[in-house]
Amino acid sequence: MSKTQKTVLIIAGAVLLILSMPFILIVGMVVAPIIEDFMITQKDVEEFGKEIQPKTEMVFPADTTFVHGVWVKYGIFQERGAGWKYTSKEPFQLPENVGVKIEKDNMDRYEKLFSGWFETNIAGATEYMEARWVTNGFVFSAKILKTPEQYYLNLGSWYPRSYELKAKETKEEI
Repeated sequence: MSKTQKTVLIIAGAVLLILSMPFILIVGMVVAPIIEDFMITQKDVEEFGKEIQPKTEMVFPADTTFVHGVWVKYGIFQERGAGWKYTSKEPFQLPENVGVKIEKDNMDRYEKLFSGWFETNIAGATEYMEARWVTNGFVFSAKILKTPEQYYLNLGSWYPRSYELKAKETKEEI
């Protein structure tokens, strides 16, 4: 191969590399988070839940048991949220000054919903509570189902969006 051919080959390779860099970067930005999500274990989600618990300003009973968790992405910018399922024989206490929706009717609907979330057959529900609040840089959403034997908590968290921060400032419901 002549010196001219080598030079042309090197220049062509450099041009191809330069032209493909945006594609390589975009693919890397998309593929890396997907690989990261596959590497997150239930243990990782449980540990993150333990770190978040004090930030919720809720009171978790001493017998709180982690059942399952999820790690969630929203959109292309990879805004993250997480959710945890817990059970306890004692009640979970929501923070003071949080608006709580309480239902004592229509429990069949919640039994089915929570049975799916907790992958068990839940029966005999007596009360459903739901609340959403912003504190310590997160939005929290708690759904609690009470049965005679057990309390079930579905807790979610995510970074607040602008309307959620505005609602907190004006003390409106989210």
